[in-house]
Amino acid sequence: MSSIPSRSKVFALVDCNNFFVSCERVFQPNLNGKPVVVASNNDGCVIARSNEAKAIGIKMGEPLFKAKDIVTKHNVIIMSSNFSLYGDMSNRVMNVLSQLANNIEFYSVDEAFLDLSFIPPDRLEDYAKYIRNTINQWLGLPVSIGIGSSKTLAKAAAFLAKKSHSGVICLDKNNCDQMLVQIPVAQIWGIGRSYIKLLEKNHIYTALELKNMGVNWGRQHMAVHGGRLIEELNGNCAYDIGNSEDSRKSITVSRTFHDINYQWPSVKTAIASFVEKACEKLRLHELAAKGIIVFVNSNRFQENYYTKSHLINLPIASEYTPDLLTAANRALQHIYKPGIGYKRAGITLVDLEPRQSIQLSLFDKPRNGKTNQVIKYIDKINSRYGTQTVTFGSLNFNKSSRYKRKFSSPRFTTSWNELVKVA
Repeated sequence: MSSIPSRSKVFALVDCNNFFVSCERVFQPNLNGKPVVVASNNDGCVIARSNEAKAIGIKMGEPLFKAKDIVTKHNVIIMSSNFSLYGDMSNRVMNVLSQLANNIEFYSVDEAFLDLSFIPPDRLEDYAKYIRNTINQWLGLPVSIGIGSSKTLAKAAAFLAKKSHSGVICLDKNNCDQMLVQIPVAQIWGIGRSYIKLLEKNHIYTALELKNMGVNWGRQHMAVHGGRLIEELNGNCAYDIGNSEDSRKSITVSRTFHDINYQWPSVKTAIASFVEKACEKLRLHELAAKGIIVFVNSNRFQENYYTKSHLINLPIASEYTPDLLTAANRALQHIYKPGIGYKRAGITLVDLEPRQSIQLSLFDKPRNGKTNQVIKYIDKINSRYGTQTVTFGSLNFNKSSRYKRKFSSPRFTTSWNELVKVA
C-alpha cells in the first residue's frame, strides 16, 4: 500500500521488458525461454537481449562476430531487426495506455510516463498491476511499472520493478531510501557519462548518496539540471508530464554499411534515407531543425582513414523532408571524395525548436497546407505499412543500399502477405 500523500503528483513509468525480443515472442512463442538477441541493421550489433541471453554474458551493443562463440555454444537465436513490427506494437501499447490514464507522455518506443494523480494512494499499486495485466492480455507484452511522486523516482522505481516478481514498485516516503541505495548512480535518469566521473570523484555511487547531497550541491556542481535532479530524488516534482529537460537537442541517424561504398549514388542514397528517417522523428516530436550535419568515414582499421563532416544551416527551421534532403545533398558534396571506400555515414539534425514557434522573416511565406497534408499522410502510411513504403525520388534504392537482414521475421501486423498462419 502506497503512502504517497493524496495531494502529491503521482507518476508511473511503464517500460516494456526486452521490447524487441518480446515483440518477436508474441508471434513466435517457440522463442520463449530461449536465449534470443535482436541485431541492428546489417546484423551488426546486439540491440536487444532476452533475459536468457543476458544471463550467459551477451552484452548490449556487442558486435555479433565477437559473440560468435557464446552464440554457438548456447544455441542463441539471432533475429534481424524488424522495425515495422516493433513500431506497430509500440503504437498499440501507447493506444492502450492512453485509455488508462488522462495524461500521458510517450517517452520512447517502449516507455511512457503516466500521470496517476487521479488514483487514490491506497489503490496505486493495484491500478499499476491492472495496467500491466491489461497490456499483457491484450498485446502479449510484459511490462514493468515504477511509481513515484516525481518522474525521476518513477524511472528509478521502474529500474527496480524489472527485477521484482510483481513487476510493480512504488517509491514512497516509507521505502524510498532503502530502494535508492540499490540503484547505481549511472542508472539514474538524466545522468550521462560526463557526470558519472564527477560523481564518482565525489564518492557518490548510488542514487541515495546523490539524493543526500542536497539541491544546492547539485546546482553548484551540475548546474540547474543537477539541482532539479536532486529535487526530484527527494520526491519533489520538477518536471511535469510533457515538460522535461530531457527534450531533444538533436537527432542523429547513422549506419555502418554492409559493403564498402565507393560510388556517389550509393552514399547519396544512404544519406537521403537517413534524412527521411530523421524528419519522421522531427514531426513525431513536433520539432523543426535549423541545421543539418552530414558525416562520412572510411574503415578506421585500414590505412588512410578518412572522416569528414559538414554543417548546413537553413534560413528557416524546417521539418519538411525535401528542405533537409536538399541541404544534406549540399553538405555531402563538400565532404565526398571519389575513390574512398566509405564504411559509415550519417546525419545529425541540430538547433531543434518547437514547430509551433518557427519564426518567419518579412519575406517568408508559410508552407502550403496541401504540402503539409501530403507529408502527414506519407508518415501515416509508413507508420502503418512499414518504413519507406512511400518515399521520395532521391531514395533510388538498389541492392548496394539495402540493409542486410539474414534473420528477419515477417511483418506480422503490417503486411497482408505476412500475417500469422493458423494450421
